[in-house]
Amino acid sequence: MKVQTISIMVCKKVSRNFQSWTVSHGVTAELTEIEDYQDALRTLRKQLVHLVNEGLDGKVRHVGA
Repeated sequence: MKVQTISIMVCKKVSRNFQSWTVSHGVTAELTEIEDYQDALRTLRKQLVHLVNEGLDGKVRHVGA
């Protein structure tokens, strides 16, 4: 069976000084016959890290592999 679509959603909650907020983003990729789903997952992860970092005022956050 060949993977055709990948969707990932990430939610990050931050709390500071008794205040909290949440940043949520989702990305989807449609794969062609020759694309590898693992390469697509790596690309989507990079996009999500970038989007979440922007949502958190651009502060660098390291996301575990």
